[in-house]
Amino acid sequence: MLTVHGLSASVNPTDFHRLGVGPSSWLHVIRKVQIVRDDRTLEPDHLGRYQITFPTDTAAATYHDTLTRIHRLARHKLLSPTGLWQSTKPSTSPTEELDSLTLLPASQQLNVTRSRVQAKRPWITTMQRIVSALGAKPDDRPRVILLRVYPPTLEVKEVSRVIRKDGIDRKCMWRVSEPYFLDPNVKTDGQDSEVHTSTPIRRAESFEAQKRRFAVICPTMSEAHRFQRYWNQRTLFTNEAMRERHTFHAAVLYW
Repeated sequence: MLTVHGLSASVNPTDFHRLGVGPSSWLHVIRKVQIVRDDRTLEPDHLGRYQITFPTDTAAATYHDTLTRIHRLARHKLLSPTGLWQSTKPSTSPTEELDSLTLLPASQQLNVTRSRVQAKRPWITTMQRIVSALGAKPDDRPRVILLRVYPPTLEVKEVSRVIRKDGIDRKCMWRVSEPYFLDPNVKTDGQDSEVHTSTPIRRAESFEAQKRRFAVICPTMSEAHRFQRYWNQRTLFTNEAMRERHTFHAAVLYW
């Protein structure tokens, strides 16, 4: 398994697949790409870590070498004062290879570590606990949505009422579970030295405290994406007197 550090939370698995010549050269080699998440809030890790698993050690080593080489080439191009960075000798086009590097900018240092695949990752254990608490089977891997609400004043029953009322008003009920409150202060016992989740710096604590997080599960991926498109960045009145407004942010979690 490779762990790439310091990446943006908006990086997609396709960014890892397209590395090198050809749009899908690693598509059938990489087994899984997962962002490391906080096991209490399910937010992306503050260190920007992505874990990539491969079927063999050889595949992991080859990918590591390819990523290092292309990133080194990108930095050489960035720092070249004359712009004369391209050679005519290689059989493959350096420009084409550079275009495939979308994981991080050339100005950023590359930090990759290798390790064995962890039997259980802390945030995956949290996902399994949530799914079980909501009455589903973890082995079925139902689609989980992280729902952030601002300001953090709504309780589970109120979030459930808002979602249900929206479905009634539109005459199209949402096929989602009851919300599950993610308490950021709960202590977890799944952390270890290899995959521990990072602690946010102090200046981010006040911003994090302004959001309340819930998890809901959907029966299908299409329903999860429909829910995400509709509820993400949506602001609406949440009480009967039409005096309180809340903003919702929704994200599908791939696990």
